[in-house]
Amino acid sequence: MSDTTHFTITLISPKGEPKAPQKAAAAFVAQCGVLVRDRVPITVREWNKHKGAPESEYVAERYKEGLWNDLMEHFTLPECADELEAEKERAKVKKFALAKMAELFRMWKKRLWAKYLEKKTPPVFEGYLAKQAAHWPAFKAYKESEEAEKLRAKNKKNADKKQYHHKMGPGGYETAVPKWDKKEAELQAKGIMPEWKREGWELRARNWFLGHGASYDEETGDIVCGDGIRIPRENWLKTMKDIKDGTLKFKPDREKDMLTLVLGNDEKPGRTRGFGPKYPWSLGFAKDIDTYRSRERAKKRKAEEEGDMLNQLKARIDNQQQQIDELKLMRQGDQSADRTLELTVIPSQRRSSVADSEVPADSARVTDGGPGYPVDGIIEKTPCQLHQKMANLSVKVAVGYALPCTPGARWHGRDIQAGYARVGVDEVVHPFESLELEIHGAEGETTLGEVKGGIILWAKEYIKFAGSAPWTTSPPPSSRRKSPTPPPSPQRSPPPEYDHHSASPSRSPLPDLGRSPSPPPPPAKETKRKRVNNTPSMSSNRRSPKRKQLSPLPKVPHQNLPVLAAHCTDE
Repeated sequence: MSDTTHFTITLISPKGEPKAPQKAAAAFVAQCGVLVRDRVPITVREWNKHKGAPESEYVAERYKEGLWNDLMEHFTLPECADELEAEKERAKVKKFALAKMAELFRMWKKRLWAKYLEKKTPPVFEGYLAKQAAHWPAFKAYKESEEAEKLRAKNKKNADKKQYHHKMGPGGYETAVPKWDKKEAELQAKGIMPEWKREGWELRARNWFLGHGASYDEETGDIVCGDGIRIPRENWLKTMKDIKDGTLKFKPDREKDMLTLVLGNDEKPGRTRGFGPKYPWSLGFAKDIDTYRSRERAKKRKAEEEGDMLNQLKARIDNQQQQIDELKLMRQGDQSADRTLELTVIPSQRRSSVADSEVPADSARVTDGGPGYPVDGIIEKTPCQLHQKMANLSVKVAVGYALPCTPGARWHGRDIQAGYARVGVDEVVHPFESLELEIHGAEGETTLGEVKGGIILWAKEYIKFAGSAPWTTSPPPSSRRKSPTPPPSPQRSPPPEYDHHSASPSRSPLPDLGRSPSPPPPPAKETKRKRVNNTPSMSSNRRSPKRKQLSPLPKVPHQNLPVLAAHCTDE
C-alpha cells in the first residue's frame, strides 16, 4: 500500500472488526497480512510470549505497537461522541487487528512449509519478501527438529478431539447465513415453514446444524442431516420429545442451552457456537447481557451442584441403611431358633437390677428432667463437631465450638429453645454448604454455608465432642429397686427327735409374691468328686483323713434294752 493511500471506516462491529465500507474493510485485513510478512521474521515461533521463552521466539509488545501504528497511518476510524468513547473504540479495533495479524502470520508460515514439502525446493522470496530469504535456513532447521515434530504430534492429537467440522468454507458463518436466509424465504413463499421456526429452536442451533452439513427438505422444511452429525440430530429429537412429554425438566441458562445439552460439551469462553469465533458470549447471548458479569448465576449453579451431590449422598446412605435393615432381619431369623431354646432353659431365681434403669426417650432427655447431653456438662468454650441425622446415621456436616448452657443464657437477645445449644461454625464439610438450618440464623440465613463464622442454635443431640462418652446424670436412688437376696443357710444337724434317714425339715426361702413359682431345679450330675463340707469347725484346720461314715445307733431308753445272759449274775 502506497504512503498516500488512505481509507475511512464508517462502521465497526462490537468486536472491533471494520465492516463498512466493504472496500476499506477488505483493505484493513489485507494490510495486516502485508505488515507481518514484511516486518516479522519467519523464525519467530509464537505470536505471544510463553513462559521462559527468549525474546527472539515471540513478538514483543513494542513490535506489536509499531505494527499497529503503521497500520493506522492508512485508516481513519469513525467519529465518536467524546474522547473516552473514541478510546474504547480504538482499543477494540486494535485488539481485532493484532489477533488478525497473528492468524495471518501463522497461516503464511504453514503454507510456506507445505509448499516446500510438496516441491522439495525452497520458496523464492521476491519484492518486499526478499528479506525473509536470510531466515529460511534457520526456519527449515527448526521445522525438521525433534521439538517441532513433538509439537506437531501434540497439535494433531488435540485436533483429532474435535468431533464435528463445519462445511462452510473460508467465509464461515458470515457468508453462509445470507444463503440460508434466502433459502428459508423461498420455502416460506411456497407455504413451507422451516423446522427451526416451527419447533421454536434457538437461532444458533439452526446455524450449527446447517453449518455442519445439514440441509432443508424441500417438501417438509425439516432439517436433513448426514452421517457426520447423525448422533446430534437424534439426541436433539429425543431431548425435544422428552421435554414435551414431561419426562425431562430443562431450563436454558445462557450458554447452558439446548445445543450445549445435546452436544454434551461446554461452550468455550470468548466465542459462540453457531455464530463463529468473532462472537463473544456478550453478543451470542445478548438477551442475558445483564448477567454476563454477575456472580449470582455461578452461585446458583454451585448451589444446584451441591444439592445434587447432597441428594446422591442421601441416596447412598438410604441404600446402606436398607442393606443394614436386611442384615438385621437375617440375624433375627437366625436367632429365632436360639431364642426358642432359651425359653426351655429354667430362668434364674435372681432378679436383674438393670431393667429399672432404662435410658429415657430423646424427647424426655431434657424436658422431663432426665439425663442430659454432653454439651450440658461443659463449663467453657469447647471444640466440637456438628452432626446431622440422615436415615439412621449421624453424619458430620461442620466443625466449630460449643458454648456452655448456663441458666439464663440468650442467643442474639433471643430465648434459646429447649433441646438446643449455642454453637459457632468454623468450617463446613463439603458438600453440606446448602444444608437447610432447622433454626435460621440471626440475620435470616437459611443454609449452613451462609452462617460460617457465626453462632447458631444446634440440636444438643447432634453436638459431638472428640473422645467423650455420653454424659448422663445419675438417677435418684428411689428409682432402683433391689432384688431380695435370700440369706445364707448354714448346714444344720438333724434334731434328735427325728431319724437321720427321714426327711429333714429345712428352712424354706421367703415367698416372692411378685413372681410366679419356679419349677424345681434339675437333678445335679453325679461326679466322682465327693462334696466337701465347708462348715467351719473349732478344731484345727488340718485336713483329716477320709473315713467311711457309719449310721449312728438309734437312741432309745435304757430300760428298753434287751437283757443278755452274759450280763446276769447269781444275785
